Amino acid sequence: NQSRGYVDGLNPDSNGDPRDEMIGLFAAVKREPFGSFGEGMLKQLLGQIVAAFLLTWLLLETRGGLSYWRRVQFLATVGLAASVICDWPNWVWWSFSGGYTMVQTIDSAVTWLLAGLVIAAVAKPGLRDAPRARAF
Repeated sequence: NQSRGYVDGLNPDSNGDPRDEMIGLFAAVKREPFGSFGEGMLKQLLGQIVAAFLLTWLLLETRGGLSYWRRVQFLATVGLAASVICDWPNWVWWSFSGGYTMVQTIDSAVTWLLAGLVIAAVAKPGLRDAPRARAF
């Protein structure tokens, strides 16, 4: 039985224990070559830039004038939450290793902590409420 990258079936090495009956494999398979490493890096960078703009917007939507360090903490926490939402289900449902999952979680938290240091300096309290130029 095969469906969009997931294959399940009976385990030929099963000893009759129902927990051993089913095996699973989850794989992303691309039939053509990967392409250039630079192209992959560019796509990843563009994704990170889009995420940075979205998080900057989210930070500007907060009210109450967070201090610089609270803004950094806010962004690092969003990065951590994103990893919990996106990476942890792979551990739960697809048996990704705990070590791999923790590295991904730490990577997301540290990435957005570092990005938060810059974004928090740019996205200052009151910036969103500043007067804007009127379009004609």
